Amino acid sequence: MLRGFAFFGKALSRRAGEKCCPYGQNGQPLSKEFVQKFLASANDKVRYWRPSEDCLRLRHAWYFADYLQAAAFTLEIAKLDSRNVLKQKPDIALQRKELLTIELFTPLLGGLSQADLELAVLISLLPGEDYHLTPVKDERNYRAEMRRAKLDEATARVLSSPQQR
Repeated sequence: MLRGFAFFGKALSRRAGEKCCPYGQNGQPLSKEFVQKFLASANDKVRYWRPSEDCLRLRHAWYFADYLQAAAFTLEIAKLDSRNVLKQKPDIALQRKELLTIELFTPLLGGLSQADLELAVLISLLPGEDYHLTPVKDERNYRAEMRRAKLDEATARVLSSPQQR
């Protein structure tokens, strides 16, 4: 058995034929089928996470009305990640003055890891309503989506209020 042997930067594990992988995935990203199955079976809040076409990245977007609240939410995500042993360091961007996007990816694996999925679930469980954030399904048409949501909310308010005569 070779201990501490490295070949062109690729460390060998104690088990023959496996790479050393802190994620326990033998140096391989999660399969496309696994990611799709996970997202399909996850709870209602996790459904807003969107995989890339090849399922190597996971992305979520929120609409925010208040920049400071979006920054506070970003800080909560950073705190969540700092508690994680593997420190995923998600890509976080505040865009177009009203869109917060998060992308999860593990560079070491070249795709998604179990830790990425766990972080996605933890982020989804954060109370976005407290930060005045609204999950967005379609980033390209988020403004139309927000207008529809406001219209639906106003319609529901009118329908539920007692009729004035």
